[in-house]
Amino acid sequence: MVKSILIPIGPYTDAEPLLQVVDLVKDVWEAEITLLGIITMPVVTSINEEEVKDLKQYRELDVHLSYVEKLFSDIGLRNVYKKIIISRDVPSAIIEEVATGGYDLLVLAKRRKPPLVVRRSVSKSVIPKVSIPVLVLTMD
Repeated sequence: MVKSILIPIGPYTDAEPLLQVVDLVKDVWEAEITLLGIITMPVVTSINEEEVKDLKQYRELDVHLSYVEKLFSDIGLRNVYKKIIISRDVPSAIIEEVATGGYDLLVLAKRRKPPLVVRRSVSKSVIPKVSIPVLVLTMD
């Protein structure tokens, strides 16, 4: 039984396809869903959470997560929460959150379009390092 689901969401993630989770995960109506936003900061920058909250990037991500939270709420899900964390890179942040958050399922959105910067995909970096099931949704 799935009791807690983690869904990392970027600032430009199309939220509509994420609603497929409801159809794919049998016990999703009872599950607690955490929408995770990640603010990445370069290594040379100090990470001060209070200062980061003042950044435009933080505010925009918060607005997007609130929008996704409302979409889930509008279809009847009541246990949906948003969380924003600060990290040096996205894969490490997801792996750490999975390790400490007590989640039963990780849902990753994977774009079909190639990234603008050549690097290893988040899903390829995360999947081998987590010990919970991962559902990968392919987005256009």
